[in-house]
Amino acid sequence: MLDDKLETFYVRKEVDEKPPQEELFYYEIRTKDDEGKEPFILEQAVLTNYFGTVGLNEPLHLEHDDFIELSDKDKNILKKIKNVLY
Repeated sequence: MLDDKLETFYVRKEVDEKPPQEELFYYEIRTKDDEGKEPFILEQAVLTNYFGTVGLNEPLHLEHDDFIELSDKDKNILKKIKNVLY
């Protein structure tokens, strides 16, 4: 899902921080409650268990109460990116 749409990834420092490029579609990544740093779910906004924010070149159709559970491939992509950048 993310590999062909992902344009940017960042970790916001404050809850109301503005995205770096306004022309992209932004979604936040939540970690699994009991696993700490493992990316788990993509959704519009995350207040707890925040992993990072992705900017995509096209919108996603969110399902299951406005979130998407990440595939293992997407989880690995996000972990690699975060490890390189942060």
